[in-house]
Amino acid sequence: MHFESEFILDRKHLEECYDQSQPFSKNKTPKIKLISLLIIAGVILLIFAEQQNHLAFFLIALATVEYLSFYYRRGWWVTRQVWSKNSGNTITLTIDDKGITTKSIYINSELIWDDISQVNETEKGLLLTLKNTGSNYLSKANLNDAIVTFIKQQIK
Repeated sequence: MHFESEFILDRKHLEECYDQSQPFSKNKTPKIKLISLLIIAGVILLIFAEQQNHLAFFLIALATVEYLSFYYRRGWWVTRQVWSKNSGNTITLTIDDKGITTKSIYINSELIWDDISQVNETEKGLLLTLKNTGSNYLSKANLNDAIVTFIKQQIK
């Protein structure tokens, strides 16, 4: 079987990628223990250190940055992707008996079927989990039902 599709790597596509893969993410809650430890250490240093309090304020600021990085993680991820040089370009997606190939002006990648350990179907696409603990997302907007079935058969 040979399937080829093209799509534009735009903000809408990137937001879909993030939103659909988020339920499978390991970081669903902020690192409360780390944030608490940093704040407690900062407060202890403020109370007991009689000299300069730079380290205490640094630890409290670090706790704040850690919380904000969790709170704004979607916006930050999408913005980083939109700023990338591949954003706005046409991506050619090819699916065949060897695997999945994506080509653009700047990045060409190939996933061989043996490199994919699992496929999770989401509402709007497929999340491919790789054996090296990475993952790739394929939007169903670029696929048809026959190719979705073909991908599932190749992974099993």
